[in-house]
Amino acid sequence: MFTRSGLDWTERFRSLVSCLQGIGADTALLDGEVVAFDETGRSAFSALQTRLKGGKGPEFSYMVFDLIKLDGQDLRKQPLRLRKQKLREVLEPAGPQLRYVDHIPEDGPAMYRTACEMGLEGIISKRSDLPYRSARTDTWRKIKCIGRGDFLICGWRKSTAKGRPFASLLLGSREAGQLGHLEIPRLWNRILIQLPR
Repeated sequence: MFTRSGLDWTERFRSLVSCLQGIGADTALLDGEVVAFDETGRSAFSALQTRLKGGKGPEFSYMVFDLIKLDGQDLRKQPLRLRKQKLREVLEPAGPQLRYVDHIPEDGPAMYRTACEMGLEGIISKRSDLPYRSARTDTWRKIKCIGRGDFLICGWRKSTAKGRPFASLLLGSREAGQLGHLEIPRLWNRILIQLPR
């Protein structure tokens, strides 16, 4: 199991290996995302981090959304809808930790509104008639549900990672007339901070 940057994380995701060995193929190259679900059934980045650090929590699940190679055959030139058909068949005999991510060919804006109302992170949109592309293009979009709020930046926790100035922000928020606090992990792609001019 390799990360997007090519790191071998098979040992970290050891609990998924036996499930992967149960797929309906001798060899396959899958594209997906490992997640951990919280008690509400939503994927939670904090639960994933806890598990990766060896803490207790829900088992990893592998959300599989594309099939790139199957038993030596390169499928990248085939349209997404055909790759997804084969992917569903390949994953059918696998364990419950491997989850086929279905596509919903419906009204995109309505799907987006529903995802946001459910408190989900957002939706992914892809053209079903196109071949596989490893890079993000205009035919591959991640559309996030963006929450907004006003917070006081009270401080930060220093990072132990080289090249990172801080690990998390310490914020203050006002609820029901009381000032509370929260800590937001350093997730550059999830947080937009707008400073007043």
